[in-house]
Amino acid sequence: MIDPVFAAEVTNTAAAAHEAVGPLGTFGLNGKLFLAQLINFIIVLIVLAKWVYKPLLRVMDERTNRIEQSLKDATLIEEAKKAMEVERDAAILAARRDATAVLTEAKEKSAAMIATATARAQEEVAGIVMQARQQIVGERALMREEVEKEVVQLAARIAEKFLGEKMTSKEDLQLLQQGMKEVKTK
Repeated sequence: MIDPVFAAEVTNTAAAAHEAVGPLGTFGLNGKLFLAQLINFIIVLIVLAKWVYKPLLRVMDERTNRIEQSLKDATLIEEAKKAMEVERDAAILAARRDATAVLTEAKEKSAAMIATATARAQEEVAGIVMQARQQIVGERALMREEVEKEVVQLAARIAEKFLGEKMTSKEDLQLLQQGMKEVKTK
């Protein structure tokens, strides 16, 4: 239990202390010390605001601006990259179309050249065959004439041997040639 005399003394001492220190004394604060600390805090706040906070904000703003600019640049670069890829794909497609067209044209031209060369070669072969046939026909005719002459001469010699006389008359030669013609037709 608390002694009532002691409790009364403590209450009187607290009231006296309150009157001596002022309203801050109730909270356990010294008014002069609090005022000095408040002034020091304001001075430090002003110094920090002027030489630390403003430059720090400026550096942070610059860095934020650089980051934003870098993001914008990255976006622009990405868009340019996509545009370049689209252009590259279009160029590749156009090159493929051109290559296909050139290849098709080359095939058509080569086919036409082959057809022309084949037709020309066939014409030349036909001409050569025709010449050869004509030459063979001409040579055959010459050979027949020569064979006929030889046969006529041979027949004349044979007749001379059988008859013992020489055949010199033109009529006899014509008679032999006519006989040869009859043999040919049979």
